[in-house]
Amino acid sequence: VFYFAGHGIQNSSRNFILPVDAQMSDEKYLRAEGVNVDEVLSEMGGAGNRLNILILDACRNNPYHKRTRGSRSGGLAQMHAPTGIYVSYAAAPGEIAFDGDGEHSPYTSALLDVIGQPGLKLEDTFKKVRTRVHNVTNGRQVPFTEETVLGDFYFRIPTGNKISRTQASSSPFKEDQLWEAIKDSQQARDYE
Repeated sequence: VFYFAGHGIQNSSRNFILPVDAQMSDEKYLRAEGVNVDEVLSEMGGAGNRLNILILDACRNNPYHKRTRGSRSGGLAQMHAPTGIYVSYAAAPGEIAFDGDGEHSPYTSALLDVIGQPGLKLEDTFKKVRTRVHNVTNGRQVPFTEETVLGDFYFRIPTGNKISRTQASSSPFKEDQLWEAIKDSQQARDYE
């Protein structure tokens, strides 16, 4: 999992995440001080993992758009995730995510509320986040996801052995899911 909350901008249809103290006067500083998210995706894709999750709460106003050629004033560009990567953006491509009034943005607050709920598949987790953010912002912010994930993934396995052996065996994460489903069981049949 790669999670980033902060400033993120697009330049020439590529996304960059920036440190809070970035001092940008032109495009060369963007490339020197920012992190190209395509490179993050490339590293994740080459890691050999069955699943990688990229979470970007970084779709903010671009304070540098007048100083860098090809920059937009807000939001991130849509990327194309390689197989096995799930990308969640705090807002739709080209749209701006709100910072919020509390300790966290509406997106991160929703993610923290939902991610620990047992039994939610990866996609369902982020659908719930999307719905909460949409509701909290009165429809002004709608998170966006893109993915090429094979199989099912749960941040927390359902309680009470709700995953059947058939469901788990159809997933590339089957060993982990089966173990999580039975590890606390006192029933011998669960280990057969």
